[in-house]
Amino acid sequence: MKQLGSQDLLPRRGQESQSLAGSKVWTVRSRWTPAGRQNEPVTKTQYFTTTSIDGFIADEHHSLEWLRQTPRGADRFGPFFAGVGAFAMGANSYRWMLEHENLLDQPRKWRTWYGEVPCWVFTHHAQPLVADANITFVCGDVRPVHEAMVNAARGKNVWLTGGGDLVGTFADHGLLDEVILGVAPVTLGAGAPLLPRRLLSAPTQPDRRRVGRPIRLPKLRTA
Repeated sequence: MKQLGSQDLLPRRGQESQSLAGSKVWTVRSRWTPAGRQNEPVTKTQYFTTTSIDGFIADEHHSLEWLRQTPRGADRFGPFFAGVGAFAMGANSYRWMLEHENLLDQPRKWRTWYGEVPCWVFTHHAQPLVADANITFVCGDVRPVHEAMVNAARGKNVWLTGGGDLVGTFADHGLLDEVILGVAPVTLGAGAPLLPRRLLSAPTQPDRRRVGRPIRLPKLRTA
């Protein structure tokens, strides 16, 4: 999405990803290495997005329109995406992009944002394909898809744009290495949750390069 999946904050799925201005925007970073993956440090699987204060990444209609109403700051998506070699998103995110960015009629937008970087869309239903976009539609077990993404990334990182339940499924299998969050100074009241999983934690270092006062997002492990 233009701000979707990301999503700086929710990486606006586009060139002009947003970062909210001022000290009311916090970005946090956490990395953990699940058991059995200690010898695979090169490619990281990252969840990079923006959440509201009350923990939603989209409203109850699966819309990201609320992100467009926030002030813009520095471009953080561009530098982040430069390190991405493959990415994945859920069907709701993909459909929102198709409808709100008019991608079927303007497919060049996709290539402008993502170039040749391959994308996997998790869906249970047939979806229209953006012309000339490097998109693969999949469903079911995330593990073989993750393996394919890591291979395609060629040493770069894998970006999970969302939604939160899809990211949670990767976490369930120990396939999530890093969470990078922007917290927007708004509340939505209801919608798609950031990460609907019970994850236990221990302290980690905040990323002090980020805007505003960082939140300490701890190392996580599934409960």
